[in-house]
Amino acid sequence: MKRKENHQMPGWPVRDGTFSRWGKLGLLLLILTVLLSTTVAWGKTQQTQSDQYITTSNRPSEGMVINRLAKPQPVYYSPDFLSTKKPSNWEQLLPLAKPALTPYNLDWTSFNSSGASFGTSATRHLGYSVGQSVVGEGSSGSNNLGIGFWHGTGPACVVTCPLGGIAEGEACYLPGPDVTNGGCNFAPELYSPINCGDTICGTVEAESGTRDTDWYLHRFTSDTIVTWKAVAEFPVQINILDLSSGCGFLTSIAFATGNACDTVQVTADLSAGDYVFFVAPFAFDGFACVDGPHDYVAWLDCVPNCAQCPPGGIAEGEPCSETDDIVNGGCNYFPYNFSPIDIGDTICGLAFINDTLRDTDWYQKVLAETTIVRWSAVAEFPLLFGTIDGTGGCPVGTFHKLVQVDSCDTATIIDTLPPGTWWFFATPDFSALGQYFCIDGPHKYTAWLVEVCPAAKGHVAGSSSGFSPSAAVCMLNCVFLGSANPPCICDLCVADVNCSGGLTPADVVLELNRIFNGSTAPPWCGL
Repeated sequence: MKRKENHQMPGWPVRDGTFSRWGKLGLLLLILTVLLSTTVAWGKTQQTQSDQYITTSNRPSEGMVINRLAKPQPVYYSPDFLSTKKPSNWEQLLPLAKPALTPYNLDWTSFNSSGASFGTSATRHLGYSVGQSVVGEGSSGSNNLGIGFWHGTGPACVVTCPLGGIAEGEACYLPGPDVTNGGCNFAPELYSPINCGDTICGTVEAESGTRDTDWYLHRFTSDTIVTWKAVAEFPVQINILDLSSGCGFLTSIAFATGNACDTVQVTADLSAGDYVFFVAPFAFDGFACVDGPHDYVAWLDCVPNCAQCPPGGIAEGEPCSETDDIVNGGCNYFPYNFSPIDIGDTICGLAFINDTLRDTDWYQKVLAETTIVRWSAVAEFPLLFGTIDGTGGCPVGTFHKLVQVDSCDTATIIDTLPPGTWWFFATPDFSALGQYFCIDGPHKYTAWLVEVCPAAKGHVAGSSSGFSPSAAVCMLNCVFLGSANPPCICDLCVADVNCSGGLTPADVVLELNRIFNGSTAPPWCGL
């Protein structure tokens, strides 16, 4: 069996009870060390040395100390470990075989010249594990030189500027004025420009009741849907602000906050005008310039408003509510309710979809005869869209036709509907779950219902016959008798050639001129 080794330090007793040559020298060095280290000078600080600590000689001028360990372990020294966070004379010894890979929050506790303890807690981008201590010395404001201990308390948040990110370019200015992008908080007003698709890499500070606020300005020339997002090393606040009427009439359109390393975002539908995209700490202290930089990354995404309500569009008239639907919830909400729709109508609607619920909009049309319709829509969100046979009332079994399209894609259904009650349905698709809340809206769609004619305008004898003498006979029957035998087509969409909304002798005159004279005289409304 392999014998367990006894790891002995040079200079300590060997088995025969004698001292080796190196042992005598080691004992002499030990006595000398004890005599010289009864007190240790720390500039203006005098700290009594105890068995808890041993002095090191690799930086004797700065008298660095580390915790005494039960067994010898490798000690690594790294100068200026806080050169970007504290004055450059902060240094460290690491009682670690190797640093951990994950950055950790560290608490700093030190002792001033009178022996009083003072401490701060801050994020340090260092690789220490929770529970490990690092001892160093250096100045800390008015406390002069002191002994201190860094102690890991938990994972830190580190935000890194991505490739292609745009540097804010602002130096820490507190408590002075913001000469970069202080916006409405300073005179003169200064803003940093931002464009759709930009990623901004910025810094902030917050101390003594004052915080740095960063204002990014963009002018939109048309309706645009924007998403403003940020992630930061500190609790963060973001806003979208309407600056179109100046600082005196500044309004917040969207607002969100989050913890360090949380990604926060807001979405808004903006009309043409000037808008500010705002970032700041959600705190007025605790992030001093001397502890910085305190980094964030923010980005602006934009898409055109593809669901603008056209002239003559009919507002749905439903306020966004995530609790009830008393306008047109259809068979999904009791009492059942539907919005009316007619052939030729264009509806300008709103919808939402939160983490669990979505708004469903039901439009009702009663058809007296078989009709070919085209039901179309475009939305700012992924859309589920269909036709439902409502003749039997609620509850509904199945859709007659159903399609799903992505945001800003046009959904179209062409459907032959027999006489009866029909429901035309629009709602966000479940693929958008948790993305379109009322508070972030409005989230728009535009839908329109038109009749699809079985033939072109004026082709009352059927598409294959075109403008022929037989079409004149069909037109005479349609206008003066109210009906005609197949293949004649008396539907208004075919026979109402002057688009007056009815069949009159004027339609006969236009049809005859078209057939025999090739005329397209007004008010012919096209083929």
